[in-house]
Amino acid sequence: MKRILSISLLLFTLTTDMYAQAADIPLFEIGLLLGEPLGVSAKYWYGERSAIDAAVAWSFTEEGIFEVHADYLLHPLLRTLENGTLPVYIGLGPALRIGEDWFLGGRLPIGVQYLFETFPLSIFGEIAPQWQLLPDNEFVLSGGIGIRLAFGSVR
Repeated sequence: MKRILSISLLLFTLTTDMYAQAADIPLFEIGLLLGEPLGVSAKYWYGERSAIDAAVAWSFTEEGIFEVHADYLLHPLLRTLENGTLPVYIGLGPALRIGEDWFLGGRLPIGVQYLFETFPLSIFGEIAPQWQLLPDNEFVLSGGIGIRLAFGSVR
């Protein structure tokens, strides 16, 4: 019984804190996906809890590699901090690589983003398990970090 009460109190505290202040969520973001491959990342927010993101990336170490992905994201945890907002997200979407080592598959990104309050910038990091369906049935783990400029507001 103590355990149930403790968990209930913790969940109440987290959700009360999450909605204590309205978060300033941008409408659109665009920036860089850093790493290998290196690319351009964009995110469009439908509201405080849902968004789509997409990236187009090129490999500079593997010749002729071009990757594209797009994900629908849900933000179940949206934490308002002193100097910004910290959305935690999970998503689902397709992934495609074009080149000698090509594939078509799906991704399940899990990540965290920090939206700065004082200037229109966000940083993010994610891990994205991928199920590469074609040409071979293979499971790989990908991920990345990035930085984006933010424009507008969902409110």
